[in-house]
Amino acid sequence: MRPRATRPFRTAVRTLIQRAGRARLGRRRGPRARRRIPGAKRAATAAIASGCTVHPAPTDLDSLMRTLWSDVDRGRDDVLRRDLAAIDDLLDLDALGRGEARGSQGNLTDDSVSDLTFLTPDGAPADPPDVSLATGLHLIGEVPCTEGPLLDVMLYPDQGEIYGNYAGYFREYDDDPEAFRRGEVDRLSWSGEIQAFIPFPVGATYTYFFIAQVRRVALDSGESAYLTRTWMPTPAAWDKDGPAFEQDYQLEVFMPIPDRDAMLHVYPIWRVMRAAGFDMEVSGMQVVTLDQMAKWDRRTGELCTKGLHPAEE
Repeated sequence: MRPRATRPFRTAVRTLIQRAGRARLGRRRGPRARRRIPGAKRAATAAIASGCTVHPAPTDLDSLMRTLWSDVDRGRDDVLRRDLAAIDDLLDLDALGRGEARGSQGNLTDDSVSDLTFLTPDGAPADPPDVSLATGLHLIGEVPCTEGPLLDVMLYPDQGEIYGNYAGYFREYDDDPEAFRRGEVDRLSWSGEIQAFIPFPVGATYTYFFIAQVRRVALDSGESAYLTRTWMPTPAAWDKDGPAFEQDYQLEVFMPIPDRDAMLHVYPIWRVMRAAGFDMEVSGMQVVTLDQMAKWDRRTGELCTKGLHPAEE
């Protein structure tokens, strides 16, 4: 039986997020059927166990990614412009146009999550979890998106339809996304619920709630950068014992690259997850996670260049 959120939990989530100025949660879409692949368990386990080493980010870049996480909500526009200019100084954009940079970064701090909404499984307000347990990873690369197509992708309400990664996806906006698209407001928030199936060696489905924010920052060039911040207010629920997905914090920075119809995408995450006897400290688990992030980027580029269309099953 797949996990379902109880009505009291949904009510508590909706009320608390409304009070915090976040988005409201909605109903879960039904999952699509997933087919298990016989014989994949041994190969998948070996792939995770034998993953390559993921190297730490340079100190300045590491510090900047953690600063940006907090500044998305708290920072003034001039502070964010300074942060974004620092990205340009630290990265070789020409080199990134030919590939991607990936690695690990340091932990978030208690102060980094002090302004976020957290809940118990019953929907009551909760203290922030021990964020020092969340492993940091990042992917940095170029996506062939300009501002208009990027907003089409970012604001599409059913991300599961266009990315195809989810068994179920629901998003509900707290604000008017069209007002954000037109530039009438510079901030937008939403929340929702995701259900996803992890094949062998895990063979389980998890369901989790998320809260998200996006902020537009006007650059000195006259163009705009976009920063999104997403987190789970409570651990995911699984349809079997064993796996755990307890914390997830994701930051995405999209910044136009001069003289190219493309955006720089800086994509750090911090996560606590255990499955099939592995956790996020295992290099193979890190490589698998980064590969999935790279796959997401490639799909974003397809959607920007070819238009919104359903993902192939």
